[in-house]
Amino acid sequence: MPVSVLATVLSATLLLAPAACSRNGGDDQPPEANTADGRAASAPVVGHGETYQRAVLFMDTSRDTSMFVQWEWEARNDSAGVRRTIRGWLGRTWSTPEFGRDERDGGEWDHFLSDQWTSPQGAREWWRIRPRGLARLVVGQGNVLREIYYREPETARFLSVGLGEAMAEWRGQQGESYRVLRGRATLWDVEMDGLALDISVSRAGDAEGSAEWALLAGADGLVLLVAKPVGTADDYRAWALRGAEERSWSQVTTEWTDAMALDGDRRTVPVGWRLASDDGELRGEVESTKSSLLSLTGDGDGDGPGRSILGIHEVTGEVVVAGTRTPVRGFLRHFQR
Repeated sequence: MPVSVLATVLSATLLLAPAACSRNGGDDQPPEANTADGRAASAPVVGHGETYQRAVLFMDTSRDTSMFVQWEWEARNDSAGVRRTIRGWLGRTWSTPEFGRDERDGGEWDHFLSDQWTSPQGAREWWRIRPRGLARLVVGQGNVLREIYYREPETARFLSVGLGEAMAEWRGQQGESYRVLRGRATLWDVEMDGLALDISVSRAGDAEGSAEWALLAGADGLVLLVAKPVGTADDYRAWALRGAEERSWSQVTTEWTDAMALDGDRRTVPVGWRLASDDGELRGEVESTKSSLLSLTGDGDGDGPGRSILGIHEVTGEVVVAGTRTPVRGFLRHFQR
């Protein structure tokens, strides 16, 4: 099923302090250079077979055109070394006159980066994210991640996501952290302000799956995060922010309301979801307006036996929070084994 969670606010002092920023380069640097932690809490306690997942999402749904940038890193520490993955998506919708309108033909996802590699064992703080190829990191004081940027020399395309003032900080029951921040993205030479979500999740060696989450925004200022750290049958959690008011729900169930068949595959994948909290204060439905589906195997991206499906979606719908009904748009990450 879909969705994962908002969390961890850095203090305003840390975020707004003068940044001794550095633009980090390739993999020829020492392990402790070229990395970004970005967490206010201590590092996860992990060993061989443990996996650390980090994601940064930018989204702007405030105008007739929407924009999404999703960055993901994964590091798995096993006997062969640290197996690393980096992925990047850019999503745009050309026109969305009204919330709730189906825009399946009005936009596209560009999966512009996907790479896997293995780092030697023994690196200190191996879970930290690393730059790779054309993807670079800007890190400030305290090793706080400030910006991710991607530049293609051949096309001169420039894409960056900057992380700004923290709006909310949430933590899950398994130590996962979710930070909601003000963000700014630049595509070519056009700048856009929006929301940013910074997620950190670690899982044990015997835990299968991948984190799921949805970040939804309403025109009335509502920000809703629904998330689950590992792709199991457990309930989701949710957090909501509207102005200075925050709410949270420890048990949220989801179900598919619509699905589509995969070409050449007997399986179906969801394109519509319904959610509800156990206390009835939160409920709603969203549907996918455009999606990018990625086939995953144990060796990384690609077709093969036992493959899983990672779905990246722009969604639109409606939610009710404490009796207030709000049209929403946003992003949803779904993992399916």
